[in-house]
Amino acid sequence: MRKLHPQHYDFFPDSWVLPDDHKRFARECRRQAEKEDRGDLFIVKPERGCQGKGIFLTRTAEHEAIQNSLWSLGKLLVAQRYVNDTLLIDGYKFDLRL
Repeated sequence: MRKLHPQHYDFFPDSWVLPDDHKRFARECRRQAEKEDRGDLFIVKPERGCQGKGIFLTRTAEHEAIQNSLWSLGKLLVAQRYVNDTLLIDGYKFDLRL
C-alpha cells in the first residue's frame, strides 16, 4: 500500500520481507553502516510469533537468524527500520495489525 499511496502511508517504517528482500535489505544495512553515527537500527521479527519471541535488533544483514532464514524453507522474517520515538497509549507500546 505504501508504494501505491505514499502520501497516506508515510507513517509506516521501511520494511523488507526476508529472505525475498534480502539483497535490498543488505544494501540498506551497508549504506547505513557508512554513516558517521553508525546509521539506523533495524528490528527483525518472525512472520509468526507472539509476546516478542524471536524479535531482535540489528545493524547488519549478517545476523545468524537472518542467514538461517535464507536457507530455511518457509521461514519468513520481517525487517523494519526501528522507530525510536513510537506512539504510546498511556505510556505503553501497542500493535496495530491490519
